Amino acid sequence: MKKLAFALCTVLGAGMAMAESPYVPNRIKYRDSGHQPAAGRSGGAAIEALALLDKQGVAEVEIRAAAPGTLQHVQVKSAQHTDNYHAGAPAFTATLPDAGRGMAVSVLANVDNAAGARMGVVEAHETVVLRPDLAPSQLAAPASAAVGVPVGISARVRELNGDIGARATCTLRVDGEAVSRATNIWVDANGNVSCAFVHAFASAGDRQLEVVVEDVAPRDYDPANNSVAGTIRVSAERQIEPTGWSMFAGEQESWMESRAWSVWGHTSETRGTNWSSSVQIGVAMYDTVLNMETMQLRYSESTDGQTVVALDPAPLVLSPLASYRQCGRMLRPDDSLEILVCQLHQNDDWYDGSPYDIASISIRRDSSDATYYAHEAAPAIDGAPAYDREVYFANTSGEQVRYGNSVALDVHLTDGSQTLHLDRVLALERTEYPLTESLSCWGSWCQEMRFAGWTKFGRAFE
Repeated sequence: MKKLAFALCTVLGAGMAMAESPYVPNRIKYRDSGHQPAAGRSGGAAIEALALLDKQGVAEVEIRAAAPGTLQHVQVKSAQHTDNYHAGAPAFTATLPDAGRGMAVSVLANVDNAAGARMGVVEAHETVVLRPDLAPSQLAAPASAAVGVPVGISARVRELNGDIGARATCTLRVDGEAVSRATNIWVDANGNVSCAFVHAFASAGDRQLEVVVEDVAPRDYDPANNSVAGTIRVSAERQIEPTGWSMFAGEQESWMESRAWSVWGHTSETRGTNWSSSVQIGVAMYDTVLNMETMQLRYSESTDGQTVVALDPAPLVLSPLASYRQCGRMLRPDDSLEILVCQLHQNDDWYDGSPYDIASISIRRDSSDATYYAHEAAPAIDGAPAYDREVYFANTSGEQVRYGNSVALDVHLTDGSQTLHLDRVLALERTEYPLTESLSCWGSWCQEMRFAGWTKFGRAFE
């Protein structure tokens, strides 16, 4: 299968000149706010000088004559050194010994064959700055892709030193092979751009992704940070894009005491604790027809790296429902986990007029742990015998794993020819309910209650 790939680099804040398009062509500097080369002119001769320092402490001054001039004799002077060179070329680079950021450098050059008949003597005064440091980060790619289906892959490229901008080539590599390039991109000093690629994979398997910044000009400050890597799983199955989905995960815990009494001597006391967690996931897929006979579903749930549920790929029990053509269902014996996959065809009579085939996934998981104690007593009244009884209640169901700061949910559905993969990490927001006490009386009865607890939950949807 033929590979498909193309690249695009985008920036924000490019100015009014690019207002008609959200993209800026690579050849255009959307902004150039960094240090500029020192310039000098004498008659028709002109030079530019740029002094740059790298991570290893090596400083160089790059000198260039304006066309059609040629540098002949060049003198480079700093606080500690004065060096003379014979260049004989339009451009020349000299090393600056013992240089540091902010050091002043003077350049005196004889320029031949410039505009005008005589050789020009030109001077320029420069300051040493750090070389541009371009570093890609935030590699963004889907967790999975289908063979032959284009997917978007991007990385953010930042200039870290803040002294000077640079041009470069942004390259996407798959398993070490360059598959797409964005050439001649511009990254301003302390700026950032997005290198975006579209690539179609030719075969199935786990693929190593890498976005590399190459050919940096001026030369890069630290070549060691010029790449960012990631992985993607490529499947021979067609990827199903959900039309809409929602995910919810929550947990709560409470403690309570209750005491009631009457003027004739009846008393009752209840105290206990209750904890529960729950997950609700819903996915809708229009224009999708699943092969229910070969369908399998994998589901996993974890919190801060600890597994709550890990359901291996398994077939669902098929059963028709009144409002659907067919459904697949999985239910744990304690009813703590229920998975329902259903599809509705456009030919169903009750849905007459719909142009769609609709498939859906519903996942519900509940866990709980409750313990209560109750004591009730009353004297003999009007012939009724006295009693004094105690009741204990305890019930546990589902996975007894307490949530941390986040919950990761992963749903993978396949029927052998197409697959849906949906995974999200939900950050949990905690709300405390401090101790609450109340006392109320009515008629010949009074009741005292104390309560405290907390909840935390997170949700995402599209």
